[in-house]
Amino acid sequence: MKKKSVINEFNILYIVLQGLLTIAMLVFAILSVALNKSFYKLFVLFMGLDLIVIGVNNYKIYKRRNATIMYIVTGVILIGFAVLKMLGVL
Repeated sequence: MKKKSVINEFNILYIVLQGLLTIAMLVFAILSVALNKSFYKLFVLFMGLDLIVIGVNNYKIYKRRNATIMYIVTGVILIGFAVLKMLGVL
């Protein structure tokens, strides 16, 4: 029997998106340390987005359900925290 491949065009798109978000997150982390704390909000926002994409990749490619829930919940909390920081509530 031939095993069906889990990697297809859409999964590769999610992997590339995860890589781009990780690079953007690292850039904003370096900028927030080097220049000032105003880039910290963008760093947290990109970290939340990256965690959500990691959760989707876990669900689609690796079939790890518990890790998916953990990544997505943490990502949503971080995005909410970043939005509240940008609005000046926190």
